[in-house]
Amino acid sequence: MMKYANFIILFLLLFFVFIFQERIQPSTNMLSLFTSKDSLKKLDIATELGYTREMMIAVKGFNEKSQKTVDELSYELKLLDGIELVESKTVPSKEIQNYYKNFYYTLAEFSQREYKKEDVNKKLQELYDKQMNSFFYTPIDKNDPLKIFNFDLFQTSKLSSKDGYLTLGDYGYLIRVKTKVSPSQMDEAKKLYDEVNKLTSEYNNIIAFAGFFYTVENSKKIKGDITKIVIFSTLLLLLIYLVLIRDPKLLLNTLTTLFSSMVFALLVSTLVYDNFHIISIAFGMSITAVSIDYLFHYYFHNFYQNENKIDKSVLYGYLTTTAAFGIFSFIPVPLIAQISFFTALSLSFAYLVFTFVFPYLSLKEYNRELKKEKHSKAIHAYFILVLSILFLIYTAFNIKLDTNIRNLDYQM
Repeated sequence: MMKYANFIILFLLLFFVFIFQERIQPSTNMLSLFTSKDSLKKLDIATELGYTREMMIAVKGFNEKSQKTVDELSYELKLLDGIELVESKTVPSKEIQNYYKNFYYTLAEFSQREYKKEDVNKKLQELYDKQMNSFFYTPIDKNDPLKIFNFDLFQTSKLSSKDGYLTLGDYGYLIRVKTKVSPSQMDEAKKLYDEVNKLTSEYNNIIAFAGFFYTVENSKKIKGDITKIVIFSTLLLLLIYLVLIRDPKLLLNTLTTLFSSMVFALLVSTLVYDNFHIISIAFGMSITAVSIDYLFHYYFHNFYQNENKIDKSVLYGYLTTTAAFGIFSFIPVPLIAQISFFTALSLSFAYLVFTFVFPYLSLKEYNRELKKEKHSKAIHAYFILVLSILFLIYTAFNIKLDTNIRNLDYQM
């Protein structure tokens, strides 16, 4: 039974992955890597007062066909779930007028005048007198009785217009769309992105742009590149393992352990973090390959044929490495924290399996081939130390750190 313990562990992990498959959904949202959960909530609130939810669709030309396309697109866009408002004409519709009436303060010019208590009382008294003494009814704007916002309902757009339609310079007509999607809502953004692309693909000479397009398109590119990196690194590691480990049984168990450790780390990490990023998985998987050092030490020193269950040198190396990643997992930068947490879990799992499971797999003893020692003058350790210090000093005075996160834009 113990001979197959490694594979039993893998099947159990895959069983749990199957159970929690809906929960294990790696994120591709770049914001989640560098922004905390509270900051994302603040960003959602901030977008309510900004234009990050807007989408612009340009229709080339100023002829009747272009106008017909604008009308058809505007109608079809209003039917989408993620669309809040569609504006293509200079005369606002009743829907837009009601929106401006309720949210005009987000578009109006705010008066910088300082109102004292006496000014407020005086203004309210004037309104009261007009209501009580005027022969005609005097309406009062309950949202802004003091008129501190300067807003004209029919002068809402500074964009140019032609034939009653909004225009984009000399290119053609313009459709302004207000969406319900914020930058941090990846699922909703992708859904609306696909729907809009499907809709605009039915027409010619259409250009659509929104802020969340950048996020969705980057996510697709990230997934594609991560897949290539994982495939390439896996093939490279397989080649290295085939060269170093020539025992088929040992090789199969080693690959199974490494895969199991990654599955275990992925399972736990996605359950702990709400938005565990796919980039963190890629880096974590690459670092996990380091755990094969535990196997090499055990195998080449015939540890699996000895009665000792714990090798102190491997244990100390494991504790040192894992403790460092454990400390890094508390750094308040999601990218560093996620990679460190994933790596600590995968290394711990691999260490436990290599140490306590492999001795029961009945592995063959490693046969050392006698080789003639090559006499070469060894490089003195002090020379390496001095060279490292000089290099460190040079780097400290010449390295330039870029703290602008915008420069991390993917494939600008």
